[in-house]
Amino acid sequence: MLKEFFNQGEDKKLSEKITEIKLPLYQDSGKCRGFAHVQFKDIKSYEKGLLMTGKNLGARYLECKPAAGRQSISTQEDNVKIAENMPEDCKTIFVKGLPYSFKEDDIGDRFRPFGEIQEVRISKNWQTNQSKGFAYVIFKEHVSAKAALIKMNGRELKNFAGRPLKVDFDVKQKAKSSYRTNLNDEGNTRFNKQIKKEHQSKLARKEHERKKVEAFKKRF
Repeated sequence: MLKEFFNQGEDKKLSEKITEIKLPLYQDSGKCRGFAHVQFKDIKSYEKGLLMTGKNLGARYLECKPAAGRQSISTQEDNVKIAENMPEDCKTIFVKGLPYSFKEDDIGDRFRPFGEIQEVRISKNWQTNQSKGFAYVIFKEHVSAKAALIKMNGRELKNFAGRPLKVDFDVKQKAKSSYRTNLNDEGNTRFNKQIKKEHQSKLARKEHERKKVEAFKKRF
C-alpha cells in the first residue's frame, strides 16, 4: 500500500524505482511506529518522491522529507574512552534498548561471554509487569563489566536490527531497589541463583522464628 502511494504524482510508475522500504514496528505491540524509510534507485526518482509530501495515504496525509540518518552509534574507540572513566571497583552496567520480550536468562546469555554474572535485574511496568527494555547486569569482576561495556555499547542484537543497545556503567555500583530481582523461575534459571537462594534462606529463617514464637505461646 505504501509503495503504491508514490504513483499518485506525474510518474505513475515511480513505485518501480523503489529498491527498499523499512517500516519500523513497536516490539511490544507489533504496530507501525508511524514512519518509514524509503530508498529509491536513483536521485531523480528520490527527488520525485520528495514531491509527494502532503498527499494522502488513505485518510492520512504523509510528509516526505530526506532521511536524517541514524543517530551516531558508538565506535569501539568511543566505548574505550567511556570505560576509562569506570571506577576500578565497579561491576555493574546499565543496559537500555533491550527487546521487550527478553527475560533475565535472555539478557544474561548475551553478556556472559564477558565473565561470570551474579545478578540481572529488569525494569518493569508496575501495572502490567512488562519489561521497559532496560536492565542492570551485575558481574562478579570489574574487568568483565568493563569488557561488556566496550563490546556491547552501540551493538545491535541478532534478529533485532534497528535497536542498538546503550550500555553504561553505574557509578552507584548497585541496582536501584525499584528494579526488583525476579524470584520466579520462568526465563530466570541461570543468573540469579544466589539471590534466589538467599531469599529462600531468609524465608526459611522467618518461618523458623514464627514456629518458635508459636511454640513459646503454647507453653503459657
